[in-house]
Amino acid sequence: NKLIRPAVNNSQQVTIYIQVSLAQLINVNEREQIMTTNCWLTQGWNDYRLMWDPDEYEGIKKIRLPSQHIWLP
Repeated sequence: NKLIRPAVNNSQQVTIYIQVSLAQLINVNEREQIMTTNCWLTQGWNDYRLMWDPDEYEGIKKIRLPSQHIWLP
C-alpha cells in the first residue's frame, strides 16, 4: 500500500537521504545575487516491504519502480 509509511511500527522513523547535484550553471546576476541553475535532486530510503534475496531472483540487486506505485516522502 503506497499510502502506508515503510516502518515496522508507528514509532519507527523513516530516514530519507537527499542529494542535490549541480548539473548546469545557467546565469549569475551578481547585482541582485540571483543564480539560475539546473540541478538533480536524488532521494532515497529503505522500504523493508521491497526487500528480497538476490540469489532467489537471478542475482538482481536493484530495480526501478514507477513513483506512482510506491510510498513517497
